[in-house]
Amino acid sequence: MVAQDTLLHEHAPAANRAVVFSTKDLLLAGGFAGTAFLVGGGIYVMGRLGVAEPYRVALGGVGGIIVVVTALVELAGVRRWRVEAAHGDTGHTGGSFGGS
Repeated sequence: MVAQDTLLHEHAPAANRAVVFSTKDLLLAGGFAGTAFLVGGGIYVMGRLGVAEPYRVALGGVGGIIVVVTALVELAGVRRWRVEAAHGDTGHTGGSFGGS
């Protein structure tokens, strides 16, 4: 979060910085609330359906989703890196965030 805030602070136009940060905070809060609602609702439904340990199933499912999404993002990054390396165009001067 600190790195994200720093990058936004450095690269967002000064006139729009408040809007950028407010939008980021709104999206994060909305995503957290939506996920909590879905997981909580899923636990409730599983309990009503007779699942013996709905919390364990829900947490295992969330963990599995996190692993799959992380792997897909990593594979997309590797694919992008390979394409850029093949074309000789990295688009930046070095480092993960374009620093030198």
